[in-house]
Amino acid sequence: MKRSFAQLFISFLILLTFSGCNSFRTAMKTYEIGEYYNAIKELQDASRKEKDPALRMEIDHKIALSYWRIGDYKKAEPRFKNLITKKFSADSTLVLKYAHSLRFNGKYPEAIQNYKQYLDSFPENKEAQNGIKSCELTPIWEEKPTRFIVTQEKNLNSRFADYSPAYVGGLDNSLIFTSTRDGATGRKKSRITGQRNGDLWKSYFDIQKQKWEKPELIDNEELINTPNDEGAPTLSADGSLMFFTRCRFDKAKAMGAEIYETQKSKDTWSEPTSVEILGDSLVVAHPSLSKDGLTLYFVSDKPGGYGGNDIWKVDKLSDKWGEPANLGPEINTPGNEMFPFIRDNGELYFSSDYHPGMGGYDIFKAYEGTHGLVVENMQSPINSTGDDFSITFLPGKDQGMFASNRKGSLSDDLYSFILPPKVYRTEGEIVNTESDTRVKDAYLRVIGTDGTNLKVRSEDGKFQFRMQPETEYIFAAFKDGFLNAKKIISTVGLEDSKNFDVSLRLTPTDAPINVDNINYEF
Repeated sequence: MKRSFAQLFISFLILLTFSGCNSFRTAMKTYEIGEYYNAIKELQDASRKEKDPALRMEIDHKIALSYWRIGDYKKAEPRFKNLITKKFSADSTLVLKYAHSLRFNGKYPEAIQNYKQYLDSFPENKEAQNGIKSCELTPIWEEKPTRFIVTQEKNLNSRFADYSPAYVGGLDNSLIFTSTRDGATGRKKSRITGQRNGDLWKSYFDIQKQKWEKPELIDNEELINTPNDEGAPTLSADGSLMFFTRCRFDKAKAMGAEIYETQKSKDTWSEPTSVEILGDSLVVAHPSLSKDGLTLYFVSDKPGGYGGNDIWKVDKLSDKWGEPANLGPEINTPGNEMFPFIRDNGELYFSSDYHPGMGGYDIFKAYEGTHGLVVENMQSPINSTGDDFSITFLPGKDQGMFASNRKGSLSDDLYSFILPPKVYRTEGEIVNTESDTRVKDAYLRVIGTDGTNLKVRSEDGKFQFRMQPETEYIFAAFKDGFLNAKKIISTVGLEDSKNFDVSLRLTPTDAPINVDNINYEF
């Protein structure tokens, strides 16, 4: 599984940290500044030339970590195993990384064994404990997926990274997303990924052809799309205001990631301006704007957080943004939380590599429950053993898009999803208990806890009724000359659609009633 752009954002932060460091040269320097794509080949060349076994093992360790950083766990796994076999001791987390690699490669029993081995040395390690939970939960979630239907959007995807979709103005036929495909403004390839820097692209859904049109750059004037890296858009409810992330790699300027905003007039976007949220030295990225436009959620490595990257929010105060607030330890972890999306109903969606999940990054939902904040894994098929991230929803609908590098993807690909409504149907008949035939022209009354109160006549003794979720119904049949019959049917707590077969049996009033003998003790 190749590393997704969710994972590679971490590499960008490392590159920021080490940029300008001159303490290493050649391959080791390339590795230390986070250029893992280039580092692998240089390190392999250095390993072949190195005669000192100890130094060669150190280089092999950096090769394994480079594969780990770019998400190639199939190549990282045997290298970690080899280092463990050779008792390489400079990395105390080696067994943990090996366990993660086994898990990402679907080798759950072996992964659990190595997580437990790591816990023998570090019994309180939450990451290893979560790893075991993930190994136990993933097969269950794969065997019984949720009701979401997920579809790969082949007309939008390329052989390069396509991610961070955003609907324009809440419409399902207009989309802006990030892509590193051919035609991107940035000609220079990323030192981290080997792909071009990202740009913002747009596409429209052709209703007649029932497919997305060929994506185009949202501008060709280098106002929004520049040789730098642009991505992760979020738009106001009416589609006239857009925030996005720009990562600078220009050696002449201070490196960083910032959020920019731009206004749309007719079909033209204005020149973007930087949004003043945090200082220039900090990484600020992945914006998500609330429905009312007054709260902006974002990702940062700002000091005072809980891990590598945390999700923060800031409120609009007249013409400027207020003080950022961390979303707290229920959401943020010692790992990395990224790509927040605030839904119009107040639910927050985000990706995390630390909460128990199926892959490298999983998508989670956070909402206020009866006893406080609840964080739930979206499970399969939204999540996979790959990286799943940058989810977005259409307003008021259980449908949207997200990105994933799961099996079958060309790189990071866009996937649409929809949650079909639960359908509960009752099909039944009204039957004469004596003749076992349907009773014609009988009456049916349906009373439900949702307020339903319906009376109909069944000419042929058959009936159909569509029920609502989380509702209890009484079905009662009656006709002159018969005793009434009723049944209670409930959809409360049902997770899946269901059809109910009901037989309401009417006993004729002139039918003999059998009474058991009564024996008296005298």
